[in-house]
Amino acid sequence: MFHRLVEQNFVQELDVFSKYYPDSWQTHVLSQFKAYHSFLDYAKTPYGAVMMGRVLRDNFTSSFIGIKRFKIVRDDYSSAKGDTNLIRLPAGFPLLKRLATGDEVDPSATIHHEFGHTRFFKGHHSRKEVSIQDERIAVIRMENPARMYNKNEPRYAYYDKRFEATINIITGQVKHGIWATDKADPRIFIEPSKRMP
Repeated sequence: MFHRLVEQNFVQELDVFSKYYPDSWQTHVLSQFKAYHSFLDYAKTPYGAVMMGRVLRDNFTSSFIGIKRFKIVRDDYSSAKGDTNLIRLPAGFPLLKRLATGDEVDPSATIHHEFGHTRFFKGHHSRKEVSIQDERIAVIRMENPARMYNKNEPRYAYYDKRFEATINIITGQVKHGIWATDKADPRIFIEPSKRMP
């Protein structure tokens, strides 16, 4: 199933779509990209396998109803991002081990989070700006269940550099700057340097 996804949905050098993304995957070296292995690991999880099935079914139906095929794009000028019709990953994904909020990065949960911004979950069929509240919903519905399945601590804070603000996943409170949450009470913001690992 994963190899069909790569063949059908990864934007490769001869793909017409690749003119918009000059860093497109190169088939002959695909397995050398860290992001490729992260996506393969994601596909091996139960939640990732379900998502891969949805994308492959969508490939079949999209041609009949005249919508764009969903794409997985290499974009070395971006962090992991989900949009209506695509997911972007830098070749070296994940680029970090720890987020600004102090949370450890879970690559499979991050990819699942980004699917939360796509047409498969948002239900929108045109590009729109993702708000900090949308990020919170993606953490609640997509990322945290995946993190817990992977036996990692849920994420309680999301820093969004576009807004230079952090949202508390539990309370919805937004605060300017980079904040972490108290391990004893994740409803409370604290400075990231004060969060004990």
